[in-house]
Amino acid sequence: MMPDLTLSSAALLIFLICIGFVLIRGIVRLVIGVAVIAAAAWVAFQAWTIAPDLSIRLLDKPVDWITTGLPVAAFVVTFAVLRLIANFFTRPFGTPSGSRGPVKLIAVGLFTLIPTSLLWAIGVAVIHHFGSVAEIQAAFDAGKEKESTIAATARQWKDVIVSLLPEEWLMKLDPLTDPNRLSLAKLIATQQKDELKPAIDPATGEVIPRAIIVEEPELQNLAQEGRFDVLLRHPLFQKALDDPKVQRVLKERRTAH
Repeated sequence: MMPDLTLSSAALLIFLICIGFVLIRGIVRLVIGVAVIAAAAWVAFQAWTIAPDLSIRLLDKPVDWITTGLPVAAFVVTFAVLRLIANFFTRPFGTPSGSRGPVKLIAVGLFTLIPTSLLWAIGVAVIHHFGSVAEIQAAFDAGKEKESTIAATARQWKDVIVSLLPEEWLMKLDPLTDPNRLSLAKLIATQQKDELKPAIDPATGEVIPRAIIVEEPELQNLAQEGRFDVLLRHPLFQKALDDPKVQRVLKERRTAH
């Protein structure tokens, strides 16, 4: 037999139900908002990956307004469209009204960790990537003028990230700069420099030309222009990385270090 429901008990039950609805509504709004950001970031990343190849197909060469502009446009358009759709159904980005009680504040604080974690992951990936690009630039500029402050800072921040996070995490966050790809990019950047110039055979005194590991003029031109970010995304870069000869050279370099 069910106990009698007193007025105070009913009021408490209604209060708890209202709190539940408020929390659920807030959680749903937050999850949808995070999903919108994540979806826009994913679309931008896909556009950023294929942008050099698309630029080559359209204009026969990578151009900045496509390799850089396309990912930015993809993020903005995707975010705007998904935000409009989300607003139409749930208004997840609307201005909250009413006061916030302690329960709601605690819930908001806890679930704020979700977008914070997403933004943290994006920030780590961006810093790691541009730190890697700065490493390639440093290898290319070896023996030249002093490294720029921005590049030096990017490399220092990358070193901090590498020291704190497992390599498996970094490869998932920034797959375009895994150790093999980074080593190959440095090799392409430096293969025309002093350490790869013809050497003298001590036995005969004759010049021994050193082998050019990657004979792709487009990749070499990108390296000479300092466009290492595009170099890492170029379709010919992956083709060179898959070459057994290149794989063997990279393995020898890893063993030597």
